[in-house]
Amino acid sequence: MTAARQWNHIEDLDDFFTRVYHYHQRSGFLCMVLQDVLQLMYVVLLFLLHFCISYCTTVLLRVVEGLR
Repeated sequence: MTAARQWNHIEDLDDFFTRVYHYHQRSGFLCMVLQDVLQLMYVVLLFLLHFCISYCTTVLLRVVEGLR
């Protein structure tokens, strides 16, 4: 098998080797998935905290205004 035919099934070699590099640097598939899931959970947590704080502040302001 020639070198040119060995890689003909991969359309974008740059993308392929970039993915292999990231796979190696991030210590494998399980670590990559775990890191991505934890990042997603972090973003969701921040969103929920922001929403909860905004909602609680709004409710407290309405209660305080209702007492006046």
